This record gives sequence, structure tokens and C-alpha cells, in this order.
Amino acid sequence: MRYNNSILVAVFIALFFNCSGIPELQLSNSEPLTDVLTLELSFGEEGLPDEYLLVYPSSISPGDNGELYVNDERRIKVYDNNGEPKVILGGPGEGPGEFRSTFRTYVSSEGNLATPYTGNLQVVNIFSKDHTFIKVIDFRNALKSSGLFQPDRPRSIWIEFCAYYNANTVLAVLWGNDPLLVEGDEIRRIRHICLLNNDGNLLTSIYKNDPDAEAIMLGVAPHIAEEAGQLSIASLSQNRIVYTDPQIHKVFENGQWYYILNVFDVYTNEESELRFPYLRVAVPDSIVNPPKSSYDSLRPERRDLILQLSESVLDEFDRDKKNALQKLQYYGPVRMLKTDGPYVFVYTWEYKEGKGWKTDVINADTGEFLSAVYLPFDYYMNIKDGFAYTIATASSGFRIVEKYKISPVVYGKK
Repeated sequence: MRYNNSILVAVFIALFFNCSGIPELQLSNSEPLTDVLTLELSFGEEGLPDEYLLVYPSSISPGDNGELYVNDERRIKVYDNNGEPKVILGGPGEGPGEFRSTFRTYVSSEGNLATPYTGNLQVVNIFSKDHTFIKVIDFRNALKSSGLFQPDRPRSIWIEFCAYYNANTVLAVLWGNDPLLVEGDEIRRIRHICLLNNDGNLLTSIYKNDPDAEAIMLGVAPHIAEEAGQLSIASLSQNRIVYTDPQIHKVFENGQWYYILNVFDVYTNEESELRFPYLRVAVPDSIVNPPKSSYDSLRPERRDLILQLSESVLDEFDRDKKNALQKLQYYGPVRMLKTDGPYVFVYTWEYKEGKGWKTDVINADTGEFLSAVYLPFDYYMNIKDGFAYTIATASSGFRIVEKYKISPVVYGKK
């Protein structure tokens, strides 16, 4: 490939092809539960002090103490679970506890908050559950000791997930390109889950993907990262995490495909494995051979950026994406993980029009399969104590937070 060093192409990949539409997918024989979400409240567009009104929130994260953390306007706006304002953490700036931008807040099972200081996700502000600023962690130390940091390409590495447990235990997911595996036009992408100390130095490697695996070579992954499946990780109760790398964590046994969930205890370093069957979903021709886009559906700034690329580069990219999808044949087994205490919500690629994506609900404590349910695929959505929270757009056009009650039957309860 001749464009792997092109900044424009990298941006083009991130902005457009990872936001593909709903494909025509196959379904399993057993019908999952439907209509399990009931809207209880929404807030953010009116009836609040001006500083708590939502402008363009990027994420919402529920905490163990009933608080909701909304990243908006380079601040963390804190509400109770009824949408009443409590406090604002941080603000625009470049000092400790301040933000150049805010994208997401990660809440550990200890209740501490970790929010990246800027969009490159290499420096993180840490707050306690009582809203006290603790410190700044510069993860570039960990990136250097992991062998991922490249001085000539400092923004090629970033933090995908961070959980601050205490002064000696920080968990993070490092993403980037392994400089030892750059050979000509082939660059293999690394995903590394690790424990760090309070200074961001690498202590323990939990999982590092196999850079030699054919499915995750740069010649495939950036074109079809969503379709093939990307590393997904989420916090569980009792200081644990659950993770899966869909390109790796799957197995075929006795005529059946299984996806694999890995449960890791942050304090004891004990790890267990859970396996559950899944239906392989073929990538349809409408995705392999989509109609040529005019990009009219994109926001003007994104469309203008894409149109800066030459026609030949776009055509080459389309050919490579098509070849990669033809080689892939089937979607990855897991699209995304969400958690609620000990419960794991495993989004798959099975889809039903008007209902959503088939999601398996697993009890990580017992290893029991509880239910299958159709849910909307929503990167914004987070789940806590039987409620789902997400960012939505009101009829007025303003952004709001919505809170949904999840039917107890989803959790295996009557």
C-alpha cells in the first residue's frame, strides 16, 4: 500500500468507514427479548443553571455513588441519577485538573475518575469519587517502556481505556503501531492491556495481541476494523475487568463457534475464561460492494476533508477495503462489551430491523448465560444498576441525557 503514511487517509478512515450503516444480517433461530428499555427521564436542555446545560456532550459515565459524569465543554459536569446538578470538575486550560478537550471519563470499581486531558489520550487527569483532584498521569512513560512510543510519531500511540484503583494500581489499554514490526509498507497494530504504577510506568502485561496474526496486519485492520472486531474491555465489580479481542478470542469446537471472554482480577492477577456459542454472520454484498458515495450525508467539514483526497487514492482505498472484506467473509463474533456490576452485555452482529442488535447477557460471577436481548448499538450508552444512560438529541435539536429502565428479565429475574 502506498498511503499508510498519509495523514489525510488516516483521518478519512476514522471519519467515514468506521461509521458504516446497518448491514443486511442473518439471525439465529431463537428470538431474543425485545422492548426491554423504558424511558424514565431526560435532562440537559432546559430547567438547569446555565453552566449545567449541555452543549455538545461527548460521553456519559455512571458511578457507583449514583452520580452521572458528563463530558461537555472541556469540563466534567456531575449530576445525580435524577439529573439534578451537583458540581463541575475541571475546566478549559493546560494545568493539573484542566482539559484542552474532554472525550470520555472512565470510572473504576473503586469509584475514581480518569479523564484524558486532551484528544491524544496520553495524559490523564485523576479525580477521587468525592470530586477531589488527585494527580496527572503521563502515560508516555508506559508507552516508552512498552516499546510502543515512537519519538518521531508521538501521536501514533494513545490510551483507549484507563481505570485508577489506588496509588499503586492503574490499568490502561495502550494502542499503537509496534516500531519493531515496521517493514516497508506493512505495519502491524498493537493493542496492550497492562497494569501501571502511579507514575504511569509499566508493571504487568495482561494481554498483548499477536502482531503476526494475519487478521490484524495494517493491510486489513484499518480498512475493516469494525467488521473484523476490535479489542473491547469494560470494568466489572470486585476490581475486575472483562475483555475480548474478537479477531483472536474465538474457537471452533464440535461443529460450533464460540467467543471467549477473559475475566481478570486487578488485585490478585487471577484470570478466568468464559466461552459462549455465537452465530457467524456473513458480510453481505451490500457492504462488500457499496454504491459509490457522494459523501453528502457527512457533515460539511468531514466531506470537505475527504474531497481533498485524490480520486486515485480513494479508488485504491475502496479496492483494498473490498479485498479485505472478501477475505474476511464473516463479521467478528463480538462487536462491543458493556457491563453493569458483574453482568456483561455482549453485542453481536446479529440484527433485527426495528429492534436492534442481539446482545448476550452474562453473569461473570457464575459464568451463567442469563438472556439474549435486542438493544440499539450505541457507543454512548453505559449501564449501571439496571439503568441505561445515553446521549441523545431532543426535538429542539439540543443534546440531552436519557435514562432508561432495563427490564429485570434481562438479568434473569422475574
